[in-house]
Amino acid sequence: MGDPRRLMAQLAIRLAQRVDETGALPAAVRELRVILAQLAEVPGQPAGPLDEQQVRRAQRRVDQILANKK
Repeated sequence: MGDPRRLMAQLAIRLAQRVDETGALPAAVRELRVILAQLAEVPGQPAGPLDEQQVRRAQRRVDQILANKK
């Protein structure tokens, strides 16, 4: 389904929008930092199994963060 890092970038955008809308929620900011660091690790290399695992983990965390109203 393409490069999983595209999904990571989409998750980062969703988190950044949440931070813009509601303020700097510590969990959202922390997860945004993690995602951006993972995206920057090896930007010129092909995606691999680790990227897919990172996307699944990030998706769970982002869903949890966005589900919380506070």
